[in-house]
Amino acid sequence: MIGQIIGTAYPLATLVLIFCLLLLLASTHDREIRLVVLILSLALFILVTTDSIYDFQELHNLYRTGTLLDVG
Repeated sequence: MIGQIIGTAYPLATLVLIFCLLLLLASTHDREIRLVVLILSLALFILVTTDSIYDFQELHNLYRTGTLLDVG
């Protein structure tokens, strides 16, 4: 049960981060902040990509610890 709750919390937390990033982008017109939003977007993209690969590997029993995926 607790594993399912945690497994559901990760995608929900990612959605919250995307929403916050969109709010930040919509609320500012400052050039420096837009650069920060770009960097945060890149980091969020890496997070979503590595989480998706992890979920796929875990679903098919292919995940092994100590790989490059753990960095993401």
